[in-house]
Amino acid sequence: MEAGRWMDRAWIIGWGILSSIWCLTASGQIGATFDEPHYLKHGLHAWRSGSYHQLLRAGTMPLPTDVEYLPVYIVEQVRDRPFDIEREYVLVQRIARAGNLAFWWLLLYFSWRLGRRFGGPWAGRLAVVFVACEPNLLAHACLATTDIAISACLAMFAEAYLAGRDKTWRGRVGLPALCFGMALLAKVSALAFAGIIIGAVELHRLWSLPFFLSPRSLGPITWMRQLWRETVAFRRETFQIFFLGFAWVFLYCGSDWRTEPGFIRMANGLPEGLWRTIMLFVAENLKIFPNAGQGIFYQIAHNFRGHGVFVMGNWFPRAVWYYFPVALTMKLTLPVMLLLAGLLITRPRSFAHPLGLIVAILFLFTFNCRVQIGIRLILPFVSFLMIGLAVAFVRAWPEHRPRWSFHAGVTALAAIMMVPMMLAWPHGLCWFNRLWGGPDEGYRYLSDSNYDWGQGLDDLTRWREEHGQPRMKMWYYGSDPRARQHETNVFFAHINLKSAEEFNQIVKGHYVAVGTTIMHSNPTPSPSGEIALSVLKTKKPIARTMTFFIYDFTEPTHMAAVP
Repeated sequence: MEAGRWMDRAWIIGWGILSSIWCLTASGQIGATFDEPHYLKHGLHAWRSGSYHQLLRAGTMPLPTDVEYLPVYIVEQVRDRPFDIEREYVLVQRIARAGNLAFWWLLLYFSWRLGRRFGGPWAGRLAVVFVACEPNLLAHACLATTDIAISACLAMFAEAYLAGRDKTWRGRVGLPALCFGMALLAKVSALAFAGIIIGAVELHRLWSLPFFLSPRSLGPITWMRQLWRETVAFRRETFQIFFLGFAWVFLYCGSDWRTEPGFIRMANGLPEGLWRTIMLFVAENLKIFPNAGQGIFYQIAHNFRGHGVFVMGNWFPRAVWYYFPVALTMKLTLPVMLLLAGLLITRPRSFAHPLGLIVAILFLFTFNCRVQIGIRLILPFVSFLMIGLAVAFVRAWPEHRPRWSFHAGVTALAAIMMVPMMLAWPHGLCWFNRLWGGPDEGYRYLSDSNYDWGQGLDDLTRWREEHGQPRMKMWYYGSDPRARQHETNVFFAHINLKSAEEFNQIVKGHYVAVGTTIMHSNPTPSPSGEIALSVLKTKKPIARTMTFFIYDFTEPTHMAAVP
């Protein structure tokens, strides 16, 4: 047993170091994604001022930015001057991205714990391999964002909840409530994900009770009464977990004890009368903002609204039910999909445990997710899927076969899983499997954070250096602070264009770099954007980086066109 513990430690440390090297080296090769400058500006402000106002009003929960920007804030205190974000953005970004590895290691550790719980020592080790080699998880582990944080905190919550089922109140409720609070502090979607985890574990328990599968023999009324009695403790403790978790979240976020301008504007907009007078009085005197409820409400409303989506080469003005299932067939690796299909066909009972049920219900939940801007929004599902696959592989292995064959199988599987990991570097965000043409063709089917999330500025800079720094204008889906100082003289389509001739006049004598998310997403982003796209789509790009098409609006050139 002692040898096994040392092997587990060495295994987690080894794969943690390998994957962290992947993340740190990839981080230096890609620019800022669309969301990172927002997190940087307001996350660092929170450390300097103690206020989460700007984060919460945008629906961003503060735990990830607190962890990621703590090292940045410490460096500021040591050198006794604040960072100049405009001039020192690259340094700040790299420090913050390295801070996100704290959540990455947390995810690896609890993946091992969950795998070991349901499949034994080798399932835990294999779970670490599957998670550490998954390109979509790696892609976000090397960014200073929130998606790995929520995945790690939910894995921790699941382990705490499962481990505490037969313990005292502290184990059954206290620790899970703390972990749920941390997950909610990472991202509001923890509300749904944690509820699914709790419900799946309880459903698996009920499934094992004789009365649960025989509603006809008992009669519906008797069956429902029995179910009510059987779930009394579950309902009580679930309420306590959520109540205490919310209390922890509100305490952590605190308040600036100010009024909310948006609330006052809403009250002012009401029709004249008693109700308007009451609401206006409350809005002008309720000085409890910002608070955690503000961020939670924003994200819930955002999910209900949804928005347009680009999938399978088509743009839809509203969310489509099949977005995430289809996106998963594109973004998961072929070894993962083949292993999943093989186990479901030949050994379906290898998934017959609470973790397998969690994965199944999380997958069904993706059909109802209306914010469809990238697979990153369901990364907790991806991480649980990796753990569940590792468990299923170990449970499905025939017991009568020699032990050496199992070790050989694990070694071969780990080697196979490493292949996509290596192929994806450093463009993990652009990962697509070969069934859909690989990373070079992915922009045709998905956009936004699935491919071009604005991270290609460094690639474009290198291209210009290799081609003699040609005059260039740029239009891309990004918010990198360096873009405002970029030599490309940034061109955005919100310039008030009146005609195609005006666009041609603006770009005459330049190369024009356009992000793939602009070219393959909303065909009518704005009136000016529609005019610009109508011109660009009549030309062929003469070159391309991973996320930029480059068009020639100079004199005729001998450079070959990109097919």
